[in-house]
Amino acid sequence: MDSANRSGVVIYSENFYPAIGGAELQLRRLAGQLVRRGIPITVVTLQTRNELPRRETLDGITIFRLPYPRRRLLDSIVVPLRLASFLLDHARDFRVLHVQGISLSGALATILARVLGKRTYFAVMGSEDQYIRASTRVPKAILFRFYAHAHGAVALNGQTRHYLIENRIPMGRIRIVPYGVDTAQFKPSARKSHRDANGLTAVYVGRLVPGKGLSYLLQAWAQVVTRYPSATLLLVGDGPLRRELEEQAESLNVQSRVRFLGARQDVHLILQEADLAISPSLSEGLSNSILEAMASGLPVVATRIPGTAELIEDGRTGILVQPADSEDLARGILSLLADADMRRRLGAQAAEVVRSRYSLSQMVDSFCALFGCDSTFP
Repeated sequence: MDSANRSGVVIYSENFYPAIGGAELQLRRLAGQLVRRGIPITVVTLQTRNELPRRETLDGITIFRLPYPRRRLLDSIVVPLRLASFLLDHARDFRVLHVQGISLSGALATILARVLGKRTYFAVMGSEDQYIRASTRVPKAILFRFYAHAHGAVALNGQTRHYLIENRIPMGRIRIVPYGVDTAQFKPSARKSHRDANGLTAVYVGRLVPGKGLSYLLQAWAQVVTRYPSATLLLVGDGPLRRELEEQAESLNVQSRVRFLGARQDVHLILQEADLAISPSLSEGLSNSILEAMASGLPVVATRIPGTAELIEDGRTGILVQPADSEDLARGILSLLADADMRRRLGAQAAEVVRSRYSLSQMVDSFCALFGCDSTFP
């Protein structure tokens, strides 16, 4: 930071660019939009790869990466100390600290920032219990006791709000701010209405990792192609399960009807060419990929899990099926393949829901109101 960045916002997130998960993408979009509104933004994150620069500027966002030993016990000491050192060194340069996620370093930074007289906020993407167990030995109750000193908390949805209340965050300090979609980029396009179900394309967008229910998706697709042998499933994204999933597709004899596209920068164009989207996740906070598919006018077949069930109204903006149930998933997919009118109706209603409730500008407005953009910043 320098004098040009005084009175800005520091955002601490253990993961940021070039990580490409949904939360990281949303944070990058939020930070970029705040910069466009004249708010100096500095993101402090971890140097997850040695070749990444310690400092860089991306789309007007100043990024500082903290080196760390990548050993669980040492990390719990080194990262909080280095983050605290950064905040102390730049105490004159920011007025607001915003922490993404629950971590020991974030909790201690919240306390330090309050001592320094800063406004402090934190956000959670859903239940973070599994991550807390994997990343720190500090009991969850102690972490949340620190976070309870923040001026405010951000929840993605009602499920996340309930999680915060369960962990004794005062109800009056919690604001629900869902993800936002760039509806100028993700928007419906005219599709070939004359195509029959046998030539339609379904798409999954997301990481190829455990917990996404992808094995069930391939099992369901094997049932789909027995009725519609020319239907195609696109898997957009990459991850450690890719080879295993490719082998499963071969064992199910559907390898010719499943295309692994890897990570792509043109997801919006792929969605515009698809006919329906599928989200078989076993757990989810608020799915960025579902929102983008809905914004693109696609009907979505998704599992009935808490975060997704708040987003999709069954039979109106999509179809909800039981998680970890390939037969129910196949039934949901087949029902959309067989009914072009339902695909158009659900897709149009889904796009309208995103435009009215989940636009990127609405998300940025909410964070501006939280941070006091109009009154706090020059």
